[in-house]
Amino acid sequence: MKPLFSILHTSARPDKWREIYDAWISAAANPEQVEYVLCVDERWGFEPGFVGLRIPSECTPEMPYGSRFGERARDLVTWNTQRRCYVDGVNTAAKASTGRILIVNADDQWPCEGWDEALLNVFPKLARPEAKDWLENRSEFVIAVSTGTPTEHERGILVMPILSRARYERLGYVLYPEYESMYSDNDFCAHAVQDGCVLDARHLLFPHRHPLFDPTAKMDKAYEAQNREEAFRTGSVLFEWRKRIRFGDALKEAEQIQGWMNPRELAWLSLHASQMDSVTEIGCWKGRSTVALAAGCKGTVFAVDTFQGTASEPEHAELLRSNPNPLFNQFSENTADYPNIVEFVGTSLEALQNVPASDMVFIDADHSYEAVKADLEAWLPKTRKLICGHDAWHDPVHRAVREVLGEVSFAPGTAIWYKRLMETDKRPVFSILHTSARPEKWREIYDAWITAAYRPEDLEYILCADKRWGFKPDVLRGFSQVPGWLK
Repeated sequence: MKPLFSILHTSARPDKWREIYDAWISAAANPEQVEYVLCVDERWGFEPGFVGLRIPSECTPEMPYGSRFGERARDLVTWNTQRRCYVDGVNTAAKASTGRILIVNADDQWPCEGWDEALLNVFPKLARPEAKDWLENRSEFVIAVSTGTPTEHERGILVMPILSRARYERLGYVLYPEYESMYSDNDFCAHAVQDGCVLDARHLLFPHRHPLFDPTAKMDKAYEAQNREEAFRTGSVLFEWRKRIRFGDALKEAEQIQGWMNPRELAWLSLHASQMDSVTEIGCWKGRSTVALAAGCKGTVFAVDTFQGTASEPEHAELLRSNPNPLFNQFSENTADYPNIVEFVGTSLEALQNVPASDMVFIDADHSYEAVKADLEAWLPKTRKLICGHDAWHDPVHRAVREVLGEVSFAPGTAIWYKRLMETDKRPVFSILHTSARPEKWREIYDAWITAAYRPEDLEYILCADKRWGFKPDVLRGFSQVPGWLK
């Protein structure tokens, strides 16, 4: 019989996990219904046979799933051989789990007494048919609990994700796999709210003892890796994009439109479009990739196509013959929900005089060497940040791209080539404008604002000083190194 609960514990601390494990098993009212999946990583110092664990001989990083440990039959250890990060650890543990309710645990996450019965009491009377369905895997749900993390619910964070197996199996992950750590819990929460499947159990407290707000906890290398600036930056971009595409629903709509781009390629286009204020697409067909671009881009997507197909492509002619509805009409119907799409009917070169320069240009029109080269030479001067295209491994395309652009990059797992023309925007989120008339006072205000900020790296602090109020040129004296955000 499958367990009711699976605890997914990804650990970065060989000396810490056992304390957490013991706490959760001891606090369970019915531990026999609990499966404990511990995910470990050699890169964090774990070795086969690490202290405190009865490891079977077959439990090695080369055999990452399904190795039992300890005296309890429902204790399982699995090895993370993907990226060394929190998200991959959680998703690796989930793959090995079998329980009907999945609980994400960590080295600093503690249970409340009788936590398993407390969670079951969240369901409307278990005798009701809908409650039975939840527990029999036929419905999706997420349970929102409290962890004591400051303003967690106001900020839209579920620090300790809890979800049904039905939801996990439909999505294919617990935490969206492109995150490393930061913003993965925001995503988990916002996605569940969008889907209307959150059960409120915020009266239950599962203490989260993190050094940012618990003085008894200490910062270490694992926290530093998880909270580093790059994880925040990439997580923020991903989360904004995920909200724009309705956590994947928009891309599923794009996938229903006939075309040749696979889901991974559509996601790549949409994510990169989300970082641009404008996009031009050369070659749109029925709008499959256009919808992906428009779902991501917060500005205008210019769609350029003759809507006659390519004469040298027999498949185009056959598809056009099989559907009497003109191609432009099909495109318009498929893209009707996106007012940020502006169509231009004509050739790529004809559009040059009518379509303005864009941050991103995507070329996927006529794939002959001559046509690709002409498109590249024409549109490169009108591209500000990113130029890219499809069918990178088609020899005429590959040859034209190399001749015009030189070395280019390729999106993993796709046929997309791309070249960045400049760094994407890394401007601060906030600019604090402080005009001061008190040389002895401004630093106190500055320190208060920077200290109170949740993410000071997102701030730009501009101090406007005036020598007529007694400020001197060495106003920034006292900083051993002036922070990048202070001007």
